[in-house]
Amino acid sequence: MKIKTIVAGAIVFYLVQMIIGMLITGPWIHEGILDSAYQATSAFWRPELRQNPPDMAALMPY
Repeated sequence: MKIKTIVAGAIVFYLVQMIIGMLITGPWIHEGILDSAYQATSAFWRPELRQNPPDMAALMPY
């Protein structure tokens, strides 16, 4: 087999699986399947943003 064909196929496969993972599977999992879990545990996700008004200084590094 030709090495150029193998390398080109590997690059194409990598790009296709990255596109499928980022554009299809990622939103489907995070906005669909895990959305109720994210809503149920929202107190644990950046609690400094849940204050009124949000503490933006807590998000900035020193």
